[in-house]
Amino acid sequence: MSGQSCEPFSGFSLPILFREISKELVKNRNKYSWNAELCARVIVVILIVDRVISRSSAKSEDFLVWDPISLLVIPIVAYFVFQAQKAANEACSDPEGRTNPNYTLSNILWLVLDGLFYLLIALGLLVMKLPEP
Repeated sequence: MSGQSCEPFSGFSLPILFREISKELVKNRNKYSWNAELCARVIVVILIVDRVISRSSAKSEDFLVWDPISLLVIPIVAYFVFQAQKAANEACSDPEGRTNPNYTLSNILWLVLDGLFYLLIALGLLVMKLPEP
Protein backbone atom coordinates (compact mmCIF):
# COMPACT_ATOMS: atom_id res chain seq x y z
CA MET A 1 0.00 0.00 0.00
CA SER A 2 2.79 2.40 0.67
CA GLY A 3 3.96 2.26 -2.95
CA GLN A 4 2.76 4.97 -5.28
CA SER A 5 0.08 4.03 -7.81
CA CYS A 6 -0.03 5.30 -11.37
CA GLU A 7 -3.32 7.09 -10.76
CA PRO A 8 -3.83 9.20 -7.65
CA PHE A 9 -6.63 7.79 -5.52
CA SER A 10 -7.41 5.05 -8.03
CA GLY A 11 -9.84 3.59 -5.50
CA PHE A 12 -12.46 6.19 -6.38
CA SER A 13 -13.71 3.93 -9.18
CA LEU A 14 -14.45 1.14 -6.69
CA PRO A 15 -17.90 2.34 -5.59
CA ILE A 16 -19.05 2.31 -9.21
CA LEU A 17 -17.62 -1.15 -9.82
CA PHE A 18 -19.04 -2.55 -6.59
CA ARG A 19 -22.49 -1.06 -7.35
CA GLU A 20 -22.42 -2.76 -10.75
CA ILE A 21 -21.63 -6.09 -9.08
CA SER A 22 -24.56 -5.57 -6.70
CA LYS A 23 -26.89 -4.68 -9.60
CA GLU A 24 -25.86 -7.87 -11.38
CA LEU A 25 -26.59 -9.90 -8.23
CA VAL A 26 -30.08 -8.37 -8.03
CA LYS A 27 -30.66 -8.84 -11.76
CA ASN A 28 -29.76 -12.54 -11.48
CA ARG A 29 -31.90 -12.87 -8.34
CA ASN A 30 -28.83 -14.06 -6.48
CA LYS A 31 -29.29 -14.16 -2.71
CA TYR A 32 -25.59 -13.45 -1.99
CA SER A 33 -25.39 -10.68 0.58
CA TRP A 34 -22.56 -8.20 0.89
CA ASN A 35 -22.25 -4.51 1.61
CA ALA A 36 -20.83 -2.98 -1.56
CA GLU A 37 -20.92 0.57 -0.20
CA LEU A 38 -19.10 -0.35 3.00
CA CYS A 39 -16.41 -2.30 1.14
CA ALA A 40 -15.80 0.56 -1.28
CA ARG A 41 -15.79 3.23 1.42
CA VAL A 42 -13.36 1.35 3.66
CA ILE A 43 -10.95 0.79 0.80
CA VAL A 44 -11.14 4.42 -0.38
CA VAL A 45 -10.64 5.80 3.14
CA ILE A 46 -7.66 3.50 3.71
CA LEU A 47 -6.13 4.53 0.39
CA ILE A 48 -6.53 8.22 1.24
CA VAL A 49 -5.08 7.84 4.75
CA ASP A 50 -2.23 5.72 3.41
CA ARG A 51 -1.47 8.31 0.73
CA VAL A 52 -1.35 11.11 3.31
CA ILE A 53 0.92 9.03 5.58
CA SER A 54 3.17 8.14 2.64
CA ARG A 55 3.50 11.78 1.60
CA SER A 56 4.21 12.90 5.17
CA SER A 57 6.68 10.09 5.68
CA ALA A 58 8.58 11.01 2.53
CA LYS A 59 9.04 14.59 3.73
CA SER A 60 10.27 13.92 7.25
CA GLU A 61 12.49 11.36 8.94
CA ASP A 62 10.24 11.61 11.99
CA PHE A 63 7.57 9.75 10.05
CA LEU A 64 9.73 6.73 9.11
CA VAL A 65 7.89 4.71 11.73
CA TRP A 66 4.72 5.02 9.63
CA ASP A 67 6.18 3.12 6.65
CA PRO A 68 6.01 -0.30 8.34
CA ILE A 69 2.69 0.59 9.95
CA SER A 70 1.20 1.43 6.55
CA LEU A 71 1.96 -2.15 5.50
CA LEU A 72 -0.50 -3.32 8.14
CA VAL A 73 -3.41 -1.98 6.09
CA ILE A 74 -2.74 -4.54 3.36
CA PRO A 75 -4.64 -7.38 5.11
CA ILE A 76 -7.59 -5.05 5.78
CA VAL A 77 -7.82 -3.99 2.15
CA ALA A 78 -7.27 -7.59 1.04
CA TYR A 79 -10.25 -8.70 3.15
CA PHE A 80 -12.60 -6.19 1.53
CA VAL A 81 -11.28 -6.91 -1.97
CA PHE A 82 -11.80 -10.62 -1.26
CA GLN A 83 -15.44 -9.89 -0.33
CA ALA A 84 -15.86 -8.01 -3.61
CA GLN A 85 -14.31 -10.88 -5.57
CA LYS A 86 -16.68 -13.36 -3.94
CA ALA A 87 -19.62 -11.11 -4.86
CA ALA A 88 -18.35 -10.77 -8.44
CA ASN A 89 -18.05 -14.55 -8.73
CA GLU A 90 -21.60 -14.95 -7.43
CA ALA A 91 -22.85 -12.28 -9.85
CA CYS A 92 -21.32 -14.32 -12.69
CA SER A 93 -22.98 -17.50 -11.36
CA ASP A 94 -19.53 -18.94 -10.72
CA PRO A 95 -19.03 -18.93 -6.93
CA GLU A 96 -15.88 -21.05 -7.15
CA GLY A 97 -14.33 -18.94 -9.92
CA ARG A 98 -13.84 -21.99 -12.15
CA THR A 99 -14.46 -20.26 -15.48
CA ASN A 100 -11.25 -18.27 -15.18
CA PRO A 101 -8.75 -20.52 -13.36
CA ASN A 102 -5.68 -20.00 -15.55
CA TYR A 103 -3.01 -17.34 -15.68
CA THR A 104 -2.36 -15.70 -19.02
CA LEU A 105 1.03 -14.50 -20.18
CA SER A 106 -0.10 -10.97 -19.35
CA ASN A 107 -1.09 -12.03 -15.79
CA ILE A 108 2.30 -13.62 -15.25
CA LEU A 109 4.14 -10.59 -16.63
CA TRP A 110 2.29 -8.23 -14.28
CA LEU A 111 2.84 -10.53 -11.31
CA VAL A 112 6.58 -10.63 -12.01
CA LEU A 113 6.77 -6.86 -12.49
CA ASP A 114 4.76 -6.24 -9.33
CA GLY A 115 6.96 -8.65 -7.39
CA LEU A 116 10.08 -6.86 -8.62
CA PHE A 117 8.56 -3.52 -7.68
CA TYR A 118 7.90 -4.64 -4.11
CA LEU A 119 11.33 -6.24 -3.92
CA LEU A 120 12.87 -2.88 -4.87
CA ILE A 121 10.79 -1.17 -2.19
CA ALA A 122 11.96 -3.69 0.41
CA LEU A 123 15.59 -3.26 -0.66
CA GLY A 124 15.23 0.53 -0.51
CA LEU A 125 13.83 0.34 3.02
CA LEU A 126 16.63 -2.01 4.02
CA VAL A 127 19.31 0.28 2.59
CA MET A 128 17.79 3.26 4.43
CA LYS A 129 18.14 1.36 7.73
CA LEU A 130 21.81 0.39 7.20
CA PRO A 131 24.34 2.41 9.17
CA GLU A 132 26.39 4.87 7.16
CA PRO A 133 30.05 3.88 6.65
